[in-house]
Amino acid sequence: MSLVGNVCKPGVLPWRECKSTRGRPKTLCTAGYACPNLDCDYHGNTDSTFHALVGDGQRGADGIQGLKCQACYQRFSSRRGTALYRLRTPAAQIAQALLVINLGLSIADTALLSITLR
Repeated sequence: MSLVGNVCKPGVLPWRECKSTRGRPKTLCTAGYACPNLDCDYHGNTDSTFHALVGDGQRGADGIQGLKCQACYQRFSSRRGTALYRLRTPAAQIAQALLVINLGLSIADTALLSITLR
């Protein structure tokens, strides 16, 4: 399921026109992310000036940002729809292992190297 693009349902206003002007302003750039809820009016829209996504302030110990749609209250991970979804391993450690494999070392050598780098 790809959530790329700026899909706008007919008759849906940008979220900034629907919400109250009170409250804390957005501080996290949410461009490139879209609400995964199929029933949400803002589903599939990745434009940060149109959709209702905000960072929900819950960045776990693993450093993965959580997002929340203010229109339908759906919460999801910033890794949703990627190869790293549901992994708790830090992205830097995965990138390092892939680099070592790409350089020609075996998978067993990569495991030994990752143990020594911890």
